[in-house]
Amino acid sequence: MEKIKAFLNKKWTKPIICPMCGSNDLDIQKDIVELNQFDNGDFVEGTKYSKYGVIPIICKNCGNILLVSSVFQK
Repeated sequence: MEKIKAFLNKKWTKPIICPMCGSNDLDIQKDIVELNQFDNGDFVEGTKYSKYGVIPIICKNCGNILLVSSVFQK
């Protein structure tokens, strides 16, 4: 979790606020989650389609979720 926060603090140079409501009450999730590509409403399995590791950042005021790619977290 500290590594994720350090990465975001280094890279996020503008005020850290929700783009939807303007709140700065954001909750950085400790786990990396995976987004899977859909094809006509179905999950797609196999190497032909993409999967993305992301770090969710959830606004505690409005529920908006920001997603930051975990690939760049180094």
